[in-house]
Amino acid sequence: MKTPLGLYYRDKCIRTISSVWNKQSTKDYVIDSCKRSSGNIKPIIVIDVNTKKANCYIIKSDLSGFEEYHDLILCRQIEAIADYSITKYNIQKSQASSDDKEKFVKLAVKKYYNHKELETKDEKAFNKFIKEL
Repeated sequence: MKTPLGLYYRDKCIRTISSVWNKQSTKDYVIDSCKRSSGNIKPIIVIDVNTKKANCYIIKSDLSGFEEYHDLILCRQIEAIADYSITKYNIQKSQASSDDKEKFVKLAVKKYYNHKELETKDEKAFNKFIKEL
């Protein structure tokens, strides 16, 4: 089964956005993943696409669903890159060419993940592209 677009496995957690997490198929995928390997049992951090606040979940002990999990530090770390996660998902699901997707995801990494300023020409191109999504 292919990992759903917008669901990202990382060392400390699984990161996603609310519009992806709210799909039953995404939850089913994570449950199946946890059943395949105990190494896949990690906190799931869900970024609300409207508020950019993070909520933490963990799979239930019987691997049947999810329950809230409180890790304020992990949630804050993910909230700091909320714009990156939301923007990356929107770029990936766009109809843009693979080259454009790669280019604009790299710019999103620089701007929203690394919190660096883009060069003026890149900033203009990035903002124009994002507006058209």
